[in-house]
Amino acid sequence: MSEGTGFHRAYRYRLRSNRKAEAVLRRWAGCSRKVWNLALAEQQARRERGEKYAGYVTMAKWVTAWRKATETTYLAEVPVHVLQNVVRALDGAFQRFFRKEGGYPRFKRRGDPIGLRETDVKCFAVDAANGRLRFPKVGWLRYRASRPIEGRPITVTQRAEAEGWYVSIACAFEPKALVLVHPAYTSQRCHACGHTHADNRKGEVFRCRSCGHTDHADVNAAKNILAAGHAVLAGDGQALVEGQVQSDRPVKREPTEGLRRAA
Repeated sequence: MSEGTGFHRAYRYRLRSNRKAEAVLRRWAGCSRKVWNLALAEQQARRERGEKYAGYVTMAKWVTAWRKATETTYLAEVPVHVLQNVVRALDGAFQRFFRKEGGYPRFKRRGDPIGLRETDVKCFAVDAANGRLRFPKVGWLRYRASRPIEGRPITVTQRAEAEGWYVSIACAFEPKALVLVHPAYTSQRCHACGHTHADNRKGEVFRCRSCGHTDHADVNAAKNILAAGHAVLAGDGQALVEGQVQSDRPVKREPTEGLRRAA
């Protein structure tokens, strides 16, 4: 759950034919594959040099540099959040590989599907009443509104498939229940990648040893508590923070007087 404010539900629609817009989206998809491959190649080069894996924050800086570099200035045509979400997805693939939940990420070839995802709600708009959405730098696009949208749109993802372009609109719903969540490890677990280690928290500062994510320690813990509450409401009997220690030594369990609440 990317926002931590409620349950998410995705609605998928086919975009109405718009050749001019589709040409732009195809170019952006090519740019997105280029960024994926550049970042993957750099990760492999780092590995061969004996350097540590670079997390999302570092890869996002690479994106900024590539958008400014003479040989890849064409990447600046693509909305920055779209390209940042490409390396975020790559980071997610690596994290699954590290947890032995998936294979090593592969390079993307021409024609391989890749989503154009916008996650900044200030940069897109959904006009559900008229079956259209506004995407940054491409303007308004119409879609076939086969069913109504409920909730608050928080992400929009466009993807090319064999029969045409589709859009997925993820919406958030505010939960009404009050859930009790066990607080163990919430201040040591990285909300961004899930890595848990006692050294992740130093006083009021949280900095993940694995992906480099930084936050105020209490804010990071609160996000974990909220995510765990959502998991319970969704029917997952295991709190997200339980039994997920990913370190080479035991992690000290936090005091458990009382249970914290996730609304």
